[in-house]
Amino acid sequence: MKKTFLLACFVVLILIIAGCATMGARSTKEVVEQHHEKVGARTKDVEAIIADYADDAIFIMPDKTLAGKEAIKDAFTEFFKGFPNLRFTESKIIIEGDIVLIMWNGVSDTGTIPYAVDTFIIRNDRIQRQTCRLGFIPK
Repeated sequence: MKKTFLLACFVVLILIIAGCATMGARSTKEVVEQHHEKVGARTKDVEAIIADYADDAIFIMPDKTLAGKEAIKDAFTEFFKGFPNLRFTESKIIIEGDIVLIMWNGVSDTGTIPYAVDTFIIRNDRIQRQTCRLGFIPK
């Protein structure tokens, strides 16, 4: 009887811990919306942006593949330097489960981005994978 009671208490404790671990987790839509708010913010807080990525995230672009948060952080820092005062508009967002496709365009002090496409795989409240392709017309 005591063993059964202790086992039941242990199972309940595990269920409570598991429930707490998932409480507060953002949905795919929430992650991508908050991520794009950070990327579009005037402050361009790279630390806040990179917090959306998993430690082992992979970011694929036509000319390189980045692995890990530090490499992605460095790329965002360089991106914002290359596109000062970037303002962008999302033209389409498609979310299917943990996969997101975003089509967008933008303008910066250095030129125009007439088209861009990002895809994301978001799991466990973090961006696990991202791809990006964009066009650029310099001023």
